[in-house]
Parts: sequence; structure tokens; C-alpha cells
Amino acid sequence: MQECDLVIESVAEDLVVKRGVLDEIENALAADVPIATNTSSIPITVLQQGRRNPSRVIGMHWAMPCHVTRFLEIIRGEHTSETTERTTLELAVAAGKQPSLVKKDIAGFIANRLGYALYREAFALLEGGVADVETIDRVFRQTIGLFAPIAGPFRWMDLTGLAPYADAMGRLFPQLSNATEVPATMRTLVESGAKGAANGCGFYDYSLEQRQAWERRLLDQVWRHRAAESRGGRSCD
Repeated sequence: MQECDLVIESVAEDLVVKRGVLDEIENALAADVPIATNTSSIPITVLQQGRRNPSRVIGMHWAMPCHVTRFLEIIRGEHTSETTERTTLELAVAAGKQPSLVKKDIAGFIANRLGYALYREAFALLEGGVADVETIDRVFRQTIGLFAPIAGPFRWMDLTGLAPYADAMGRLFPQLSNATEVPATMRTLVESGAKGAANGCGFYDYSLEQRQAWERRLLDQVWRHRAAESRGGRSCD
């Protein structure tokens, strides 16, 4: 058996692949060593099924660029032990993260459930002819992008007054998209071979220079956010 304190697997987001790798990890470790699975959507309880010691399996959802971002979701499965949770949280803090504990194991966890609700409505606006891609992106940057670095949705509602949101919810919620299929625009792009910035074809077209510029811009933004936190400008969330 190999000696270590915790193992993190980060293979393809494929249930069959992950289960096979977890089998191999179990064969190489002592029975009490925690195993963290890096997944963005697969419920941890599903990955605990068939494990010899499911209490030591826990989720860790990282975000790119992993060496800079403070984000890290720690997800408990139904069988995850308190010891496994504590060890994983300690490692996350030691790695410079601000870990967020997901207490209830649901597909997509917190970040992706928020994100995909946004993506679904963005497609509904696009395919409904309300606005084009550039306009939707611009409106997002100029509104949500304005407060997102310092406040989450609940604090933003606190800061700007609750009653108007309650009124708007009554009017808008029934009209928001509840689509359950992949949007036609996305299917067409993927089937055409588009991979976004990776191959220069997506909602926007990218030359090699443009792709590199956007990658630098993203990394610079994350570092600026880290610097602001270091100066005491972090959110109170």
C-alpha cells in the first residue's frame, strides 16, 4: 500500500472512467486514506456506490486556472465521514483556497447550478430573437459583472432593496426559460466541430493572437481579484 494523506483523482468527467480509476486507487491505498474526486457535476453519492469504504470519498470541484483561483467546492456524499470532510477542508486551506462546503449532494453543486441557469436564459434570449451574442454578453458585463467581484446574489439584493426584487420575481419567474433540452444553437456549434477559443470557432471567431490575448486577460483578471482580496477588499460573503 502506498503511503499518503489524501488522493485526488482528476480524470475525464465520465462515470465509467471515474469508477475504474477509483477501483485502481482503492487497490493502492490503505483503507482510511481519503479519496477526493474532481468533478463539476457528478453526484458524489453516485461515485460512492460500490466503494469498499464510501465514507472516505468526497468531492472537490476546482476552477480554472486552478493555481490562481480561490474557488473550491468541497462536496459531501451521503456516506462521507466527518474525518474525511475535515481532512479535505484542511488541505484546501493549505492550498490557498477559500473552500465552500456543499452540504447536500446534488448534481452540479452550487457554482454550476447557478451558471447553467444563466446559460439557459442566455440561449433563450438569443434564440428568441431578443438580442445577439455580443449584446447579451455586454449587458451581462455591465450589470452582473459590475457587482459579482464583491457580492453574490443575496448580498446584492440586500444592498439594492428587497421589495423590488420580490415584485419582479412575481412577474418574471413565470416567463423565464424552463427548457430541458440542449439549445439548438449549441448543438449546431458542437456538431460543426466548434470548440470555442481552443480551435478559434465558437460564438466568436478567434485568431491565435486573439485567443492568447483572451487567455492573458482572464489570468490577469484573476490575479487582480486575488490582489484586491490581499489588500482587504474581499467580500464579506
